[in-house]
Amino acid sequence: MALSQIAKESIPTKKVDLKEKMVSGFSWWQVVTLSIGLLLIVAFVIFSVRRMRKK
Repeated sequence: MALSQIAKESIPTKKVDLKEKMVSGFSWWQVVTLSIGLLLIVAFVIFSVRRMRKK
């Protein structure tokens, strides 16, 4: 019973509610930090791959 209730509560009835939650949940600084983090990870992966290829 508890699992079904949680599932019903987590799934929004309207798509508009989901968008509003996403916008309010993700503030601009979180988006900026996430994008910078992804860029750093990608750069690190490329750097490590290049170093491994040289060896």
